Amino acid sequence: MGKTANYGLPKWEKSDFIKMDDFNAAFGKIDETLKANADAAAAKAEAETVTAIAQTIASSKICRAKFGTYTGTGLSGQNHPNSVECGFCPAVLVLFRADGGQKTTVIRGVTACSSGIGSMNNYYTWGDGGVSWVSETLQSDSGGYMASSQFNSSGKEYCYLVLGYDADWIKQKTAPSVSVAFLYRVRGCFCCQSRSRTRRLTNVV
Repeated sequence: MGKTANYGLPKWEKSDFIKMDDFNAAFGKIDETLKANADAAAAKAEAETVTAIAQTIASSKICRAKFGTYTGTGLSGQNHPNSVECGFCPAVLVLFRADGGQKTTVIRGVTACSSGIGSMNNYYTWGDGGVSWVSETLQSDSGGYMASSQFNSSGKEYCYLVLGYDADWIKQKTAPSVSVAFLYRVRGCFCCQSRSRTRRLTNVV
């Protein structure tokens, strides 16, 4: 009885006496070999996936998010700004009063935007690790209307959502441009635009 060149499986001649042990040994070897090949292929695929993820993280914009709440202090103006420290470069800020009635959404680069109350604006400062805002009357320390405009009415709960990216990625001058296109509908103000409009944004950075 001969053997195959690669795996040493039986090659019977007409004159050979066929034994069950030969079949069992051959199928056992086939099973072991197939299992070893499958394990090797799975390990390779897993390693390639991990590498691809690592490359994506290293070279792409990975969206970061922070959600939270705060209670208003009743103060406003440049001496009492509201701020959110998020630990990454903020690109979008969404503010809501928890009991409704006031909301706004602001994108990075916009420095003045409606407060959602009358014609009052808030002024925004964008940093590498957070964003802050003050009411329209920058010198005001008063509460009441100004504090409400600044999303800081005394005792009121406010919700915020910050979306952004790692600051190091934002600073890369050679990084490829990313177009973020989406449709949204907002009842209220989006960066001082009129109410209840559907807008399309591109190249949000």
